[in-house]
Amino acid sequence: MIPCDLGACCFYRVAWPGNAVMDLTGWQMELYRPDQVEIGVDKGDLVLKGIKDPQDLDLVVLQRLVSPMQVEFISALQRMGVAVVVDVDDALWRIHPDNGSYARWTEPVAGIPRFELLDAACAMADMVTVTTPALARRYGLHGRVRVLRNGLPNAAFAPDAKPGFQGRIKIGWSGSIASHPNDLQVMGDAVARVIAENDDVDLHIVGDAEPVANLLGIPMDRVTGTGWVALDKYHEALRGIDIMLVPLADTAFNRAKSALKAQEGAAAGALVLASATPENERLHGLGGFTGGLVRGDEPSNWYHALRSVVRLTRDSGWVDYSPEQARFLAYENRGQQWADAWADAIIRRKGLTG
Repeated sequence: MIPCDLGACCFYRVAWPGNAVMDLTGWQMELYRPDQVEIGVDKGDLVLKGIKDPQDLDLVVLQRLVSPMQVEFISALQRMGVAVVVDVDDALWRIHPDNGSYARWTEPVAGIPRFELLDAACAMADMVTVTTPALARRYGLHGRVRVLRNGLPNAAFAPDAKPGFQGRIKIGWSGSIASHPNDLQVMGDAVARVIAENDDVDLHIVGDAEPVANLLGIPMDRVTGTGWVALDKYHEALRGIDIMLVPLADTAFNRAKSALKAQEGAAAGALVLASATPENERLHGLGGFTGGLVRGDEPSNWYHALRSVVRLTRDSGWVDYSPEQARFLAYENRGQQWADAWADAIIRRKGLTG
């Protein structure tokens, strides 16, 4: 397994599913750091460093390929009889120009935008795995595709349900403005109004708090923040939030997005208010979070929904919600889905080369 980097998507889409598959099947698997693997060309031949005896592998799982050499790597592996799975977790061809990663994915390499190189990699793959049906329609038109929705590691689940109302309520959000351009703006002044009207309500940011507070128009004396949090501490940091906000602008990129933020909030024990994207709608319908969906980009909708949940939280002591209600999202319960997809890739390649 070779992730694109060591960020969160490495763990959500490769490492944690891989651990679940190993526990379930006993398969031998190895996770390579991307900087451990070197791909080059010598006199027209592909040269691979960092992976011992690649011809003996049954399967290689790759993420978010960004270079012509990586695409050629797929072809070389397949010629050796090694099956290749390419995983994609975002609509990278529709990334917003204000997103911090926009330049990377639209930058031409050898005259081809990186997102088109990813298209080419998916077209060659023995199996493409994606997070949502919308991504499957882009990257899996050949039919060799599985929708494997994001799961959660055991560490994401709070050990206990939240206690009753403790005197203050924390509305929360996690992330950075750079990776969520125009998302917080759909709430307009809703959060600021609710905080101004309720002396016992504050804003808590898992991330850099000041830019978010400034954007939402909330005084810093009503805001707390964690700063940057490493992934191994991230899920625990979410447990300070009582009402988790998941606002998403109505864009093609967001409509293809997974429900991961809502999943994380639910597992941390928070009530969740989320934009009504297709995947948030689906998760809510499955009972994956308690709180509600907010439809449309009108700030007044967010204001009324948030005010109602704050009142319910305070007046009822707490809503009867346990993080265990989201336990079906744990990777340990979903390893078979990944195992089946990866096994199908191996069967296909062996049928073509065996």
